Amino acid sequence: MKYKTFMLLRNIGGFGLATLAAVGAFLGCRTATQSNQPSVEPPAYNPPPVSQQAVPNVPKQQKPVPTRPATKPAVPVPSGATAALTSRDTEIVALQKEPLSKGKPAGDSTRWLSVGEGFKAEFRADSGSNAWNRVKVDLDSDKKWDEKWDFKTDGSIKRRVSPEDDDNYNTEYRLKSGETKWVRVK
Repeated sequence: MKYKTFMLLRNIGGFGLATLAAVGAFLGCRTATQSNQPSVEPPAYNPPPVSQQAVPNVPKQQKPVPTRPATKPAVPVPSGATAALTSRDTEIVALQKEPLSKGKPAGDSTRWLSVGEGFKAEFRADSGSNAWNRVKVDLDSDKKWDEKWDFKTDGSIKRRVSPEDDDNYNTEYRLKSGETKWVRVK
């Protein structure tokens, strides 16, 4: 290699290193000064108003918002007295007959959440059962169960009610297979 070529390569390399150092210093200083200054947002662009042609003022038809009637827990009846099945009770009994394939495995049971007219019901089928054998019912959508039902193999139903909505099920009703009235047990 000739001396002239060596000097040319040395000068190019030195110039390149100096340029790289200058760019690094510039970027470092720029970042440091930008982080200390409060950011200034550019003013928002507000386009000029567009002239609109006169549109006749036609009132819009609003669809009524469907509201679900508030369903309150059943009024307790004295022990030994009877209470007729409500439409909600009939709907829950009908939902109990749905196939287990609607549910999802949850531990040692199968669980299925169903929302009816004015209530939410969580059905469970214990392991080995071929039908939904338990249900918890929330009547007022407060995420507390108001009633617990047990479906027996003989077709009877035991219904426990929490009158105060506090998870204390101190009122109990029974419905024998084929009957249409609850009988209060306690």
